Amino acid sequence: MTIQNPVPTVAALLTLLLAGLPARAQVDRETLEILGWAKACSVAVEYYGYPALGNAIFTEPISMQIGSISLVEPKREPVVKWLIHADGKSVWDADKARKAEEKLRKSGFVLKGSSETLPGQPTGWPGVDQVLLTTRSLGAYSPSGWPQEKDFRLHQIHYSPMGTCALLLYRWTGAANRDFFQFVLVRLRNPRAKVERALAYLDLANRLFESGDLDGALRASRLAASGAQRDAETRYKHAAYLALSGYRQEAIDELATALRYRRENRERARLDPDFEDLRKDKRFRLLTH
Repeated sequence: MTIQNPVPTVAALLTLLLAGLPARAQVDRETLEILGWAKACSVAVEYYGYPALGNAIFTEPISMQIGSISLVEPKREPVVKWLIHADGKSVWDADKARKAEEKLRKSGFVLKGSSETLPGQPTGWPGVDQVLLTTRSLGAYSPSGWPQEKDFRLHQIHYSPMGTCALLLYRWTGAANRDFFQFVLVRLRNPRAKVERALAYLDLANRLFESGDLDGALRASRLAASGAQRDAETRYKHAAYLALSGYRQEAIDELATALRYRRENRERARLDPDFEDLRKDKRFRLLTH
């Protein structure tokens, strides 16, 4: 199939975010990978577009862009530098892709950020959804504009290690089982954005657990612990959900971290029924006494 509006290629999007240019290749699904961040608000990305089953080689991309995107003051538009930007049935070259990745690493794109995948649907709790499903908590500033909300939903947030910018990945809502993306590099004006979102995930985890969804609670608490790594309550509750889910050693490791930030929780953990299965573990006894 040929991607028509509202699904422009990533390459077209980066230069004309809202222009809605059609794809040049017969792309049926897309992938996007973060290769690394530089010290400034600059990220290296690797985009591939794949053909539909029966067209060309299903597992080899027919569209590829490898390069960097940067926000450089005072420019209003992102600065895009592609090392590879090609479309067509014979576009795939593993050696060229590897060399492009290596060149980006040598030019400074070696820093690791963190990523967050948002819930696919509203959670049903408005206060949680207002934080998690929108950019309000980020204080995000996008000089190049935003995707159309009626066609795209916020899917992932890729944070820079500096915490000053992020790559927002939007997923097309027109296909339930195929990925088509738009993305925007933004500056973050709320330094506590990750923590605020982490606390919303903790709230979600507790609500899911109370409703009987332990698997969902564990997934949400994992995101909470990742976003608020020094918050004692977040790490404690994640440890509890790990223990309830049967991840004994991982739960003890997480509890050790939680107690490092709030030693007073030792007695709480010792009496907490969530840790019942850990009572006889030597490490647990050492941690809580």
